[in-house]
Amino acid sequence: MTLTRTTPRKRYRLGDIALNHVYVLLRILENLGLDFRPTLESYQIEMHHFGVHNARISIPKYMRIGRAAIELSDNELIGLLSGAHTQTTDLGMPGLAANSANSLAEALETLVKLEPLGSKNCRGQSSYVRGRTLKETNRVRFYSISPYNKFNYFVVDSVLSTWFCFAKRLSPNFQLAEVNIEYADRGFKTDFENFFQCPVNFSAEQNELVIRAKHYHLKNPFHQPATFQHTLELCEKELKQLQSNSSITECVTEKIGPRLNHSPPSIEEIGQQLGLSPWTLRRRLVNEGTSFSEILDNTRMELAQSYTRDTFLSFSEISYLLGFSSPAAFQRAFKRWFEQSPGEYRKAHSNHIAH
Repeated sequence: MTLTRTTPRKRYRLGDIALNHVYVLLRILENLGLDFRPTLESYQIEMHHFGVHNARISIPKYMRIGRAAIELSDNELIGLLSGAHTQTTDLGMPGLAANSANSLAEALETLVKLEPLGSKNCRGQSSYVRGRTLKETNRVRFYSISPYNKFNYFVVDSVLSTWFCFAKRLSPNFQLAEVNIEYADRGFKTDFENFFQCPVNFSAEQNELVIRAKHYHLKNPFHQPATFQHTLELCEKELKQLQSNSSITECVTEKIGPRLNHSPPSIEEIGQQLGLSPWTLRRRLVNEGTSFSEILDNTRMELAQSYTRDTFLSFSEISYLLGFSSPAAFQRAFKRWFEQSPGEYRKAHSNHIAH
């Protein structure tokens, strides 16, 4: 089985996620009286793998497993169920830290801050947006993973519902002002509004929970100062270790991925993100034997390979995600990298995309 751990990543991938989230799907289907184990075994996941600390699978594999759960259960709302069935322990140490925070706002902020310990995606990282005044709403925002299709709808549903249910368990009085979702309504608006107990807006600009001003100040009845500080310190230490193990090349690579849409980022943009001047960034990259243009090209190449091999996205969609000026420009670059067209490459790796 291809499992990864939270160790330095040598190659840029679409991302990975803790196997705990697959265990939640297994539990849901077991509660429905369905045996999901044969499906998991077809993806080379066996029961003993769930006991491996920090075990992860790729984001594309997770999306295909999620789709398999939807088809086995004949339920397009598996993502919402996933949030409802996710327990604090499924979220690992970040969940334990958030569970002992002082307030709902601090609990949700903690979950978002520590997100890289449970999942990492080249498209970005979630964020907690505080209102400018105490009377304004707060927002818990999940980054865009468009274009949307039957394989990634449930990812958005699962993330938003997990945050909502986590907060609801801490305080049954917790209420949202509204929920915004990027993808278009698939005919389940009433189901979503019943679940989140508030208006749900589809085809929105963001994926986010909008929290009523008076509710994010709610105290957490499970607050335990010593436990919160201890678990938070452990998590932050692990985060720092992940970051300190990264070279400047890896740091630049991490920043490029989420900024490829429309057009590739400049060295000035990436330098600003890293707090470095363009001159300093160039010098440090030269010291590591590379350049910004080389990293940009390698990042696009590896993402092109993953998107073509591991997803069902059209080549026009991949072209957009990688910041090419046109599908034709993407086709030319792909042939330069792999000496074959994207279509030929995908056909040759058709077994890989199946599992």
